[in-house]
Amino acid sequence: MKKWNIGWGTIAACNMKCQFCYSKERRKVGAPLGLSDWIKFIDENHDKIGTINYGTGENSISDDWFMLIQYIRKNYPSIRQALTTNGFLSERIKDVELYKIATEAIDEIDISLDFCIPEKHGELRGQKAAYE
Repeated sequence: MKKWNIGWGTIAACNMKCQFCYSKERRKVGAPLGLSDWIKFIDENHDKIGTINYGTGENSISDDWFMLIQYIRKNYPSIRQALTTNGFLSERIKDVELYKIATEAIDEIDISLDFCIPEKHGELRGQKAAYE
């Protein structure tokens, strides 16, 4: 059976104000789905899912996102999980428990880096310290 490769923005929240952001409008409308909704989707579709790449907002802002990836790894270990992050994950995993969850659950991490010049990258991302 062919498996899905899902690009999933579980949250629209972000710690940056990128000029190109397509999810900032989503932050203004409607209530977001939550952990129970995400788990229901996974439980109902796990046999069809090969990979998930979490992107769109900065997923690592959400404590519930860490619970989701842990749940998937524990219950459906064949699903490969990846994260596209603006780098904020490095702040979140200073917490030992979150570090443990992330390193056990995530198979791949992609960091969005637009420019190798810190000032240009920070300007595009709407935050001076974005490069760091």
